[in-house]
Amino acid sequence: MTDKFLDTQVRRLLPIANRYKVYSVVRKCEFQLLCLLENDASSETLQRYFNLALWYNLKTLWNVCLKRVTSLEELKVYTSQMNVGSMPGEAMKKMIMFHSPIIESFIGTGFRRMPMIRHSYYCELLLQLIHGTQLQLSYTQVRRLLPIANRYKVYSVVRKCEFQLLCLMENDASSETIQEYFNLALWYNLKTLWNVCLKRVTSLEELKVYTSQMNVGTMPGEAMKKVAQRIFSFA
Repeated sequence: MTDKFLDTQVRRLLPIANRYKVYSVVRKCEFQLLCLLENDASSETLQRYFNLALWYNLKTLWNVCLKRVTSLEELKVYTSQMNVGSMPGEAMKKMIMFHSPIIESFIGTGFRRMPMIRHSYYCELLLQLIHGTQLQLSYTQVRRLLPIANRYKVYSVVRKCEFQLLCLMENDASSETIQEYFNLALWYNLKTLWNVCLKRVTSLEELKVYTSQMNVGTMPGEAMKKVAQRIFSFA
């Protein structure tokens, strides 16, 4: 019996066994796919098995496929054809670890949950942004995502959140908004947002109001320098 024939049999049997919840057969199919993968680890096979692992929640196959990936670019190719919204939380966690040294170290110690990510929705959102999905985020979404992306050092998402805040500021530049954005820029070291907020300040008194609520002791040197420059510009 050829490997190609076995592969076809397994792929036909899997949806039936999964549909009728015959999980013992699902596990046997997964084992057979793992054996086949040993003999054929081509990119086409890996793509096909990634999809099967996702569709039928084959955790062992998913992990083995991930270990076969040798670069971030290669991973993006494989996952570009996947529906992130249907990805189980465990699979998302494994995916995000490629982009975060913090999460990778957690996985190495066998952790089960990622602190700070209480809802799978934000895990999904984080993964979509990591892989370049163009999303229009609301202020609430950005506020929830920023601490997660910053905590796990997924800086590409931090930058995207900053860009979204800049876009949102174009439509709302009220004093309350600027105060909130000043705080976010300080907490997450968003240099571009910080500079834009400073440029929106029109007087020394206004600047004093905004900075009075900030902890100067935690302000990065670069941010303090920008504030000083703005103060002198009003002299």
